[in-house]
Amino acid sequence: MTDAPMPGNRNAEGAEEARSPVSYKWLMAILLVAFFLRLGFLLHFTPVISGDGCEYIRMGIELRDGKPLTGSFDWPETMYGTLYPVLIAGVSKLGLSAEHAAYLLSLLFGTGLVFAAFLLARYVYGTRVGYLAAALFAVFPIFVGLSGSVFNETIYLTIWLFGIYWSIRALAKGVPDPRAHLVFESGQGTKDQIKIYRWDGSSAPRVLASSQAVKE
Repeated sequence: MTDAPMPGNRNAEGAEEARSPVSYKWLMAILLVAFFLRLGFLLHFTPVISGDGCEYIRMGIELRDGKPLTGSFDWPETMYGTLYPVLIAGVSKLGLSAEHAAYLLSLLFGTGLVFAAFLLARYVYGTRVGYLAAALFAVFPIFVGLSGSVFNETIYLTIWLFGIYWSIRALAKGVPDPRAHLVFESGQGTKDQIKIYRWDGSSAPRVLASSQAVKE
């Protein structure tokens, strides 16, 4: 089996940056920018709810009122996902209208997506990259637009990114160094191998764990 190239040498500055604590001041600033960008888009560019958004809101109203899950045409709704309407129904129980609940959920989950991007990038690549990823997600137009509209994409994107983050943490739970490297090695035969290396830049890497997958 031929080993894949090892990760490149990280200098002392990069290693120190990877271990540096989070500056919550800068993180809060990025989250506030993300929130107000989405709020501004919501107030100025989405005065009318889209057709899909109307379906989600109607489904939420029906669930809130204890009725079967139906859409705008009074028949059982089977095409649209149910998570967003369930959340709309729950939030509207707090006294908000279903429309305001839908907008609030999109706004909060859209801002949460920025936080999820920060956590994931920081855990894998370090604090500096975490800030860059959070800033990119905060201002990227498609994320701003989705977060200021009644669409379920923002809900699922945020849950998906948090799921990836916690999955990586769970996989690395038994690894002594949380910043170990995952290296995919392609074998010459019928098997591939995934190895987890610990490397601090001052000594040869040490294999902490490995697994094999049979090629098709």
